[in-house]
Amino acid sequence: MQLIEEENYNKASKYLDKLKKNKKNQFDYRNYLQSKGVKIYLFKEYNLKKRKYLSNIIKELDDYLIQYGFDQFILLQKIQSISSLINANLLDDSISKEQKISNVFEIIENYKIRKIYDEIPKNKRTILLEYVNLLSTTSSGLFGIKDKANEYEILNYNERLSFSTQSVHIILRDILFSNQFHITYTDKENIIKENKSNLEEFLWLASEYQNQAHLKVIEFDNRLYSGTFQTALEVAQILSQNDVKKSVSKILLKHKIQNKKNKNLIDEKFNLESILKKQSEEISEENTEKTTDQLLLNKFISNKKELEKINNEIINSNPEIFDDYIYPKKIDIIFENLDKNEGIIYFYKGRSDYYVFLIGDYFGNLIRFSNNEKNRITNDVIEFINYSKNINNYYNTNFPYKSAHWIYETFFDWYWSKRVLNKVDHFSIIGDGIFTTFPFWLLLTEEIEYYNEKQLSSYPWFSKKFSYSLYTSINDILFKKKNDSKKINLSKNKVDKLNSSNEFDFVGIGNPILDKSKSADANETVKILFKGNNKNDINLDGLKYFPALPETENELKEIQSNFDAKKTKLLLRESAIEENVKNTNLTNSKFIVFATHALFSGELNDLTEPGIVLTPTIDNKDGNEGLLLASEISNLNLINTELVVLSACNTSFSLDASSVPLSGLAKSFFLAGAKSIIVTGWSVETNSSAYLSSNIFKKAINQNMRFSKALQLTINEMIEKNMHPLMWGPFILVGESR
Repeated sequence: MQLIEEENYNKASKYLDKLKKNKKNQFDYRNYLQSKGVKIYLFKEYNLKKRKYLSNIIKELDDYLIQYGFDQFILLQKIQSISSLINANLLDDSISKEQKISNVFEIIENYKIRKIYDEIPKNKRTILLEYVNLLSTTSSGLFGIKDKANEYEILNYNERLSFSTQSVHIILRDILFSNQFHITYTDKENIIKENKSNLEEFLWLASEYQNQAHLKVIEFDNRLYSGTFQTALEVAQILSQNDVKKSVSKILLKHKIQNKKNKNLIDEKFNLESILKKQSEEISEENTEKTTDQLLLNKFISNKKELEKINNEIINSNPEIFDDYIYPKKIDIIFENLDKNEGIIYFYKGRSDYYVFLIGDYFGNLIRFSNNEKNRITNDVIEFINYSKNINNYYNTNFPYKSAHWIYETFFDWYWSKRVLNKVDHFSIIGDGIFTTFPFWLLLTEEIEYYNEKQLSSYPWFSKKFSYSLYTSINDILFKKKNDSKKINLSKNKVDKLNSSNEFDFVGIGNPILDKSKSADANETVKILFKGNNKNDINLDGLKYFPALPETENELKEIQSNFDAKKTKLLLRESAIEENVKNTNLTNSKFIVFATHALFSGELNDLTEPGIVLTPTIDNKDGNEGLLLASEISNLNLINTELVVLSACNTSFSLDASSVPLSGLAKSFFLAGAKSIIVTGWSVETNSSAYLSSNIFKKAINQNMRFSKALQLTINEMIEKNMHPLMWGPFILVGESR
């Protein structure tokens, strides 16, 4: 191999030719076969000669297995050789596309590719992964498309779906979630990453099932489609894990585990995972320079062993809970927990397409569309988002009403069963990409001929028919549902009995002391506010250039009136400082509202971390600069907090193109432990924000209704008042809580 790596092919070939085939001696025979495998590298061109050589190797490998029985290295070499044969066939430019496909079918038949699975011991991960690669290569080798009246027929669709499905089942059942061996979370992440293209190919094929049945390429089989849909949903769940979703999952896991010792173990686990990730990156960087710090390597190995020990301890003491956290949810479990009036829309953004799962009362459908901006759906969604983010649209009469209805039809009408859709009045939405914080409230459920702002109360807005809340995963939805049965009635006369150990049921922070006599736009204010790039460079005089928010005091007091006053706390004016927020016992606070300005990383040149504006102290002592940063929020203990309302501008947004959606202030509150958050998708007019947040609490508590329903009804009231859509459209409930 060293000679081949040095491209000394002639010398390598002469050396390999010295090895003689001795079938009577197993050791010699094995070495001979391995040398023939190495010799494949000497063939630079993909032609008939290489294909014949590979076919000969495969035959000899089969002869060895027949004579001596199972040998994992020989079986692995056989699987690799068949993959190489298919690739050599595909890359041979001297044969036609039709002949290539015919050759692949011949290879499938000659080497019984499907039956090789039965030869593989299910505790041999390396061989299983190589077989997955063979199945995916086989599926790709059968690829072909034929245009058909503005649509396309996928050639060999059934065969491709069959091979792809088998490869995915092996990844899921035999590798990632196998009972035969235990693999670390780092290994799982690497396996998913390495097989992402295989998994997404399956999603692509699964999303084509109904279309190919419509074109008569295949005969629709309801049982097969149901199984394909279920597998596709599991694949989407394991592929769609991003930083925010992992953060929320970690918090949910801590919520579920009540034992203090186990909660401490969870903290240790997450801390070690973070350390291992950094160490792994350092080792990887060093390996590119062909140097490795032995001390770092020893620490890495030691930490991995410690993590495995902690994982085993957690799993042994909390098997059911830990399984819920790890495993993707099957469709039958989702159906069992789904309310009759509830629908789920699950978005997954792949490399080139969006996959959308529609789930209702024993109903499931999968659609796909390109994430290219030239695609009509993607283009309309981006247009819609751009409209909502532009504050100047408060003052004009333009509204993309055609797109509002088109988007609604796409996700809430055309692809749903009428039987299911007629029952639904609430959607649980798992967003991804541009749909993570998309303003569904602004959609129109029926087509309108024109838009007139004076008549907007008469238009068929989404909120007149549905409520919705956002989630980060299906696990998140099911966890909230399990907890619903444990919720205590929140009527006003019972709200003080939530938990006898609570210090506060409600905490409100707002109306910081700012100088409203000054006037400057946000960019100018922050230029004055920051002399540098960090918190220590804050100019206190500049902070006061932000307009005062006296109406937020009334907002918080109105919310407070829904609770027992003795179990509430307001931090207003001179009390609304960082020190008081950090020192207030928020551990058992059920509801927290921040009603003030918010600033965002990337939004303004001089701000590198999002934060909430509070009252600055005169001497700037004890860290009371007047800006509570996201990193400080994440260190708060909100493990028992049901709902945080961020009644401020644009609290879900981040302009950093590489950031994960919801990576601003919302993420920091999730990291602190909050179960649900109401955020805003763009800059909000203060009076409408005050009206909405105060009325949500009034309805939720006095009428004991879900916050999603309270939000929906409050928005409808604002619509009846003919208030501009941008005044009520940005409010998003992430999670659900009573």
